[in-house]
Amino acid sequence: MNKEIMPLICEALREVLLAQDPQAKVQNDFTADTVIYDHSGGLDSLGLLSLVVAVEKKIREKFHVPVTLVTQKALVEGKAFRNVGSLTFYVEELLKKKVGSQ
Repeated sequence: MNKEIMPLICEALREVLLAQDPQAKVQNDFTADTVIYDHSGGLDSLGLLSLVVAVEKKIREKFHVPVTLVTQKALVEGKAFRNVGSLTFYVEELLKKKVGSQ
């Protein structure tokens, strides 16, 4: 599943970055280590919110399962949105729980 989730997250991240600055040169080769939201850089809070909405939409369209990425646990731990890899892992875990409970 990871091979399906990470490209969706990278696509959503690219869309958000281009929406923030259409003139920006946005890379096409995001890696698991690409920073999303951290004290050292990445998206601002509005950009993060836009990314969350975009990823939730893409997951719903691809897997036909609604997910909510912003949970109390995710906010308290603060790791899920740190980079592309951590968000991929987080989404994968959410999907396993969703699919397993159906």
